[in-house]
Amino acid sequence: MERAVSLLVDWLAEPDFNELRRAFFEWLSRVFLPVRFPGVDFSKIDKLSEVKDMLAERVIEWTEEWKPSKILSI
Repeated sequence: MERAVSLLVDWLAEPDFNELRRAFFEWLSRVFLPVRFPGVDFSKIDKLSEVKDMLAERVIEWTEEWKPSKILSI
């Protein structure tokens, strides 16, 4: 998902794509991501590039949570 959003940000970087970029952002932040990431607050994110940044941060957090030492200590 992070890679797909990153590609969208790059592909839609031109000003001509403002409406399409906004539409992807709205769909991701209101429909797609909340279902897949329950409990994550998307209300503070207001553009597609911020979705990309948030996903990159979450991947790092999830990796830390899934490391064997964390799992064994539970």
